[in-house]
Amino acid sequence: MSPNVSLAEYQLFITTRLRQFEEKRAAGDADRLQHLAMTPDSMLLRKWLLIVSGIGFPITFVLLFLLGIIAPHLPVFISTFLWLLAKGAMGITFLIFLLGIYLTLSKSDQDGR
Repeated sequence: MSPNVSLAEYQLFITTRLRQFEEKRAAGDADRLQHLAMTPDSMLLRKWLLIVSGIGFPITFVLLFLLGIIAPHLPVFISTFLWLLAKGAMGITFLIFLLGIYLTLSKSDQDGR
């Protein structure tokens, strides 16, 4: 993707991938496929942003707890690198959560939800 791609184009790219994933998960279930066809792209994106953040928060919390336990037993450079990765995961999860909230609060009336 070129560097001059707008947010709408990124949103279209991501929702296309999410829709393909949902279609594979439906596995020929006519009701789920019909519900998916009626679901707007913005609703699908909001749903998955909130799912990812809802799963990401507890996972990062547990990993930070385990890292706090094992960090004193690791070499300093490995411990520092793992803490950096853990803080990055927390930050990314929080940004995904904020993006989900932003898209939910700024949703247009055309979605009907």
